[in-house]
Amino acid sequence: MRRLLLASLVAPALLAALLTVSAAADAPLVAEKVRELMQDRKYAEAVEAIDVAAAAKDAPKDYLAYLKGRALFLQKDYDRAAAAFDELAKQFPESRWARRARFAKGQALARKGDFRGAELIYRAEAERLLSEDRKQELADIYLEFADDYFKPADKEQKPDFAKAMEFYRKALEVGPKPAEKIEVELLVAQCQQELGELDEAAGLYEKFIEAHPKHALEVEARFRLGECRLAQGKRAEARRTWQDLLAEHADSSSERIAEAAFRLSRCWRIPQPQSDEELSLGVAALEAFLARFPEHKLAGQAHLDIAQSYVNRGRYEDAVASLKRFLADERYKDREQVPDARNLLGKSYQLQKKFAEALAVWHEYLSLHPAHKAWSSVQHEIIQTEYLVAEEQYQQKKYAAARKLWDEFLAKYPLDERNPAILYLFGQMAYDQEKWAEAVSEWRRLVSKYPDTDASSGGQYMIAVTLEHKQGKLEEALRSTASSPGATTSRGPARPRRGWWPRA
Repeated sequence: MRRLLLASLVAPALLAALLTVSAAADAPLVAEKVRELMQDRKYAEAVEAIDVAAAAKDAPKDYLAYLKGRALFLQKDYDRAAAAFDELAKQFPESRWARRARFAKGQALARKGDFRGAELIYRAEAERLLSEDRKQELADIYLEFADDYFKPADKEQKPDFAKAMEFYRKALEVGPKPAEKIEVELLVAQCQQELGELDEAAGLYEKFIEAHPKHALEVEARFRLGECRLAQGKRAEARRTWQDLLAEHADSSSERIAEAAFRLSRCWRIPQPQSDEELSLGVAALEAFLARFPEHKLAGQAHLDIAQSYVNRGRYEDAVASLKRFLADERYKDREQVPDARNLLGKSYQLQKKFAEALAVWHEYLSLHPAHKAWSSVQHEIIQTEYLVAEEQYQQKKYAAARKLWDEFLAKYPLDERNPAILYLFGQMAYDQEKWAEAVSEWRRLVSKYPDTDASSGGQYMIAVTLEHKQGKLEEALRSTASSPGATTSRGPARPRRGWWPRA
């Protein structure tokens, strides 16, 4: 292509010759008689044969018209040749042979001495080759490849941002029209961002903002610059970038304005703030977003992030208040964050030891969201909470209530892994109340039902200790340890593995 451009500027005749060679290379097949007459240089007869061939069905009429002009040119009948080339352009203006015909006409005019006419033709063609439209045509070829790599039509295929960037840059080298050039510049920066080349991408975004301060795409560039800075860990710079965007484009209808307002909270590490100050500032940013864009698609996530941030800083009452506000708002009843919010509400109650409220919320969750991803884990949390209710009674030394609740737990969940420990605690509660015989009985029940567990080892040890030290039954204590394989050592009853039960 560059050779053709050079030829169009310095040697019009050479350009015509190059096009003639190119034409011969991709010419369609014509009647054998026409080919023979042209090869034998019988041009007058060839013209007649071409007219006959053109009348045939499915004949390549545009090429035959071009060939007729060539025959007349080679016959040195330049006036008729020029007329033939004009007729081709008139009848087949979209044909690929029409352009070659224009150059051939210029050559014919030059041969007859009409250099002015030839110059006008060559100049027009050279200007077309160097025009913005022609450059855009070439750039469009690269852009088509680039777009296919950037956003594949096949949704199963992943984008190839490296390839896309390569073709976008080639399009810029060719020189698309200014409007297209601006868009491509932004796409190159986006490719670098997607490839993780954050320094380079940020530099291109800053350059774009400086070069096109009033362009519609400046909003996109500023938003993405903030993303790069945040990804680099430069939270203060990201915050300033997005704050400038919101200040300078307050009236913009771009979706990026709302997204920037939401993303500001990430500059304070929401939903995992590392200090109360970050919590306060991050929540304030999300509240400002909700005040300005209450029905935005990110509003549900904003509410959930606020609550999660409170939970992560141990402010469970604030989390409960924010979650109840969200769940009570009719505008958000169908948002995808509702199941997660209800689950988090239950957890917030549980962490405050408000077990009844937690169980009520989680049971509601199970009935309302049976297909949600956390359904199984919520079931587990319900079981855990029922256990914690009894444990709380135990910690407060309300043994009768604890015993009742754990008896219900054992009946309801006979395969739970904590059941041996519960039986051990039954013995411990009796022991703490100095009910020695009852304690020994409970621990013997444990040893019998779960013989190969840590809890069983603990129970066997406590049986021996109680018999010996509390009831003065030394021989029975020795018999009890001897009757339990692996529960004794040469020094007496074996102690259970340390840390097997988290004592209060």
